[in-house]
Amino acid sequence: MKIRTGFVLFVLVIFLGITGIVWAENKPEKEPPKKPEPIGVGELVQSLDFEDIEGKKGSTEDYKDWIVIYSFADRKNNKDLIGWISDAGIGVAKAHPETKIAYINFADVTMVPDALRHLVTPILRLINRRSTKTMIETYASKGVSIDSEKLRFVMVPDWTGKYLQAFRLPNAKEYRTYVSLEGKILGIFDAQTKNIKDAYISFFDKLIASLQSLRSSIEPLPGSKTPAPAESPQKPISPPAK
Repeated sequence: MKIRTGFVLFVLVIFLGITGIVWAENKPEKEPPKKPEPIGVGELVQSLDFEDIEGKKGSTEDYKDWIVIYSFADRKNNKDLIGWISDAGIGVAKAHPETKIAYINFADVTMVPDALRHLVTPILRLINRRSTKTMIETYASKGVSIDSEKLRFVMVPDWTGKYLQAFRLPNAKEYRTYVSLEGKILGIFDAQTKNIKDAYISFFDKLIASLQSLRSSIEPLPGSKTPAPAESPQKPISPPAK
């Protein structure tokens, strides 16, 4: 009995189609890749090179012997961040006037297209200059003069998200502030931190009190110029309450 080639092909197509549907229905779903957790207390941050909003280049290596405060915010929550960190910063500066503190603020501007950067940059510079002027006046009204040898404020636009990635943050929809010493994260503050202003000041008091033992216990990042840590016991600082 002759079997037509066309009929055989038709049956084969139907069979493969049904088989494909059954396989697709029974195919185990792949679990979506887990998002990395943001960098946490006790972790080391890699050295970061940056260019601030005024075009001045710098590096976190410039602040080896400073306490460095990293903050991330976007245009929607920037005021919430400034609302508490300005007053808290004044409190810390008054209590510990000899301590070197650098505030490096990363502005999440990843939503700005490359073609519009040249239009957005002057606006950011204007905002930064006004904010800096207001901050200097606010500090002065509280009896704190800003000495650039001990207190610095740097605003860095994060156009590509590389600084967010360095802290394993997907974005800055929720502001976050990190307190670090020689690259090691010692404390984290965000919108969930209870009594955030007082918690920040209290944390700094404990940090300054244990500064010497902390410096001797921090392990340097690979390739860094930090000398090897000395043998010294360290009493851990309690992270801020959430």
